[in-house]
Amino acid sequence: MKTLIVVSFSVSADTATLYLQNGTTKTMKTNLQETKDILRDIAPVIDAGDLAEVTLSGPLPNPHAIIEKKSKGFIRFFRAAKSMFKPNTTETTIEPVKISVKALKRVATKVDEILDLSEDETIVAVVNDETVIPGIEVLTPHIQHDAKNDAFGMQKFLTRMSKMVDEREHTVQELLNFMSKGDLPIADDGSIIAYKVLNYEDGKSFSDCHSGNVIQYVGSRVSMAAHLVDQSRRQECSVGLHIARRGYLSGFSGSAMVLCKIAPEDVIAVPYSEPNKMRVCAYHIIAELNDEARRLLRNNKPMTSDKESAELLAQVIAGNHIDITNEVVINENYGGKTVMTPTKKAHETVPKPIEELKPAVALDDDPDTVIDPVTPKDVRKVISEKKTLKKSRTKIVKAIKSKPKTSKSSEMTDDQILAIKLVREGNMVKANIAKKCNTSTRTLGRWVAKFK
Repeated sequence: MKTLIVVSFSVSADTATLYLQNGTTKTMKTNLQETKDILRDIAPVIDAGDLAEVTLSGPLPNPHAIIEKKSKGFIRFFRAAKSMFKPNTTETTIEPVKISVKALKRVATKVDEILDLSEDETIVAVVNDETVIPGIEVLTPHIQHDAKNDAFGMQKFLTRMSKMVDEREHTVQELLNFMSKGDLPIADDGSIIAYKVLNYEDGKSFSDCHSGNVIQYVGSRVSMAAHLVDQSRRQECSVGLHIARRGYLSGFSGSAMVLCKIAPEDVIAVPYSEPNKMRVCAYHIIAELNDEARRLLRNNKPMTSDKESAELLAQVIAGNHIDITNEVVINENYGGKTVMTPTKKAHETVPKPIEELKPAVALDDDPDTVIDPVTPKDVRKVISEKKTLKKSRTKIVKAIKSKPKTSKSSEMTDDQILAIKLVREGNMVKANIAKKCNTSTRTLGRWVAKFK
C-alpha cells in the first residue's frame, strides 16, 4: 500500500495522470476499477480547491500467465487481429469464422500486458491445443479473479465452452457478451452464477413470473428440452428459461430473487438488444437472497456489500450449496405439462458452511478488475452530480418517500422514484429521463406502467 497526496489530475483516452504534492506524477490506466474509484473520490475534493489523499494497492501479476501455469498449458492465451475472426453476416444469420490453432500461432503473439490491447486486437483462448475461442478480453475480470484467488473456475469454464464451439459457436460468442458485464465470479466447477426473479407462493416454494404455473424450490433443477427454447438472438422476449445479470433486475418485477447455477452448455441464446439476460434450457436454484441483497440489486449495486450475501456467494463459488433436490421438467410453452420428480430430501443436501472461506467480492466491487475506460466526461459528471444532482435528487427522493407508502412504492428504487417524478412533471423527453435514471427507455416504460 502507498499513500499519495494529489494536487490535480488529468484524464485522456487511455490514462489518468495524478499530479502529486511532491512535484511528481502518477499515471494509471483508465480501464481499471481502482482508477475509477480514485477519480470518483478525488474529483470533487480537488474541484473544491483541497488536496486529496489516495491509497494505492500493489500491482497484480499477469493474470493470463497465472491461469496458463495453473492449467499446465491446457489453456493458453494469445493476442491477434480482430479481422481474423470477422463473421460472415447475412440478413438472418451470423456465422463465426473458424481459425485453426496452427493458423493462429503463425500470426498471433502471447498475451503479455492485457491493458495495452488495442481496439483492433482480441484475446484468443486455445483449449487443449485444439479449440480456438476469440473475444476472451471480455472475461478479463473473471480471469483476474481466478488469478488473485487461486481459483480454477475459468479453466473449467473455458473447457466446457470449448465443447460447444463445433455445435453452437454463435452461442459461445453470445455467452461471452452476457459474461462481459456479469458481476458474479464463475463457480469453481465452471458453472455460471446468475440471478433469477420469481414470485413467492408460500414459505418455501416459488412460481415463475411469466405463467405462474412452474412451482419450484431452492434445490430445484428447472429444465425444458433445448428445441423448445427460441434460439433467435433477434428475439428479446421469447420462449425459454430466462436468467439475468444484475443490470436487468431493476426493471423486472417479482417478489423473490434467487441465485442459480447454469451449465455453459445449457445456454441457448442471448438477445442482441438485451445482453443483460439470456435464455437457457436448464438452471439449478442454489440459494434465496435476503431482503438487503434484493434492495442492493434493485439499485444495481453489488450484493456483496452485504456481509451475509458475500459469505453466501463464497460458499456457492466453492460448490458448497444445496444439491438438486427435485427435477422440474417443463414439457410445453407457458409452463404447460410441468412434472416435478423428487431426487433428494432438502435436509440431506444442505451442507454446513466451510468456515475458512473468505467472503466473496463482486467483480465490479474489486479494485483490480478491468472495466470500460473512464473518460473526462465521466469525471465531469461526477463533479456535477456532487454539486447539483445529489442535492436535487435527495430532495426529490425525500419528498416522495415522505408520503405514505403503498404496496407498489415500498419496493421502488431511488432511480424508479426519480423517473416517475420526472415523467409526472412532463418537462423532459423519455430518452433523457431514462439516461438520467440509469436505465433504458424500454425499462422506463415498464416502470411507468407499474408505478405511475
